[in-house]
Amino acid sequence: PRVTIITPFLSAEENLAEAIASVRAQTVTDWELLRVDDGSTDNSVKIANDVAAADPRIKVLRRPPGSKRGAAAARNAGIEAGNGDLFAFLDADDLYEPHMLETVLAAADANPDAA
Repeated sequence: PRVTIITPFLSAEENLAEAIASVRAQTVTDWELLRVDDGSTDNSVKIANDVAAADPRIKVLRRPPGSKRGAAAARNAGIEAGNGDLFAFLDADDLYEPHMLETVLAAADANPDAA
């Protein structure tokens, strides 16, 4: 995929489906979404798994319940597992505007030497 989007989450059932929907609504479709569970104890994992079952671009990585290591460690796990040319982050309680990836990729393409 062109972009790997990493979303760490911990007991985020209230916002998770909407965040995932904002990724699926992107005008750019060459992405993978890695949802990294940091030990949720609510229905977050079920929500993430249900959506992943319907879209092969979405994968769920898990830590055992109650074994949280924090968002940074979850992001790092996503980076290790990701296959994209570029990486982006989306917190579980945030949303992407529909043209976000298109805008970022256009800027990256226009500035290939940018770090």
